[in-house]
Amino acid sequence: MATRIEFHKHGGPEVLQVVEFVAGDPAEHEIQVENKAIGINYIDTYIRSGLYPPPALPSGLGTEAAGVVSKVGIGVTHIKAGDRVVYAPVGAGRLQLGA
Repeated sequence: MATRIEFHKHGGPEVLQVVEFVAGDPAEHEIQVENKAIGINYIDTYIRSGLYPPPALPSGLGTEAAGVVSKVGIGVTHIKAGDRVVYAPVGAGRLQLGA
């Protein structure tokens, strides 16, 4: 059993719920990560409040994290269970050089 923090409606911190869940197996070319640290940023308060809507509800907080790979899906060859990984949204940390 795993635990996550999620919200089913927009609002203040009171809408956050600690929920236990059973993680499914990763799909082809996916990995499953047991998060050890999750980055919570100011933008997460905007998403939680509804100022910036999430893709769908329920939703959670944090889009970058560090953890340990717990399972790998079919076709994953460059990462194995037990590897330490970090992830962030596509484009995070990119620089636009030039004018």
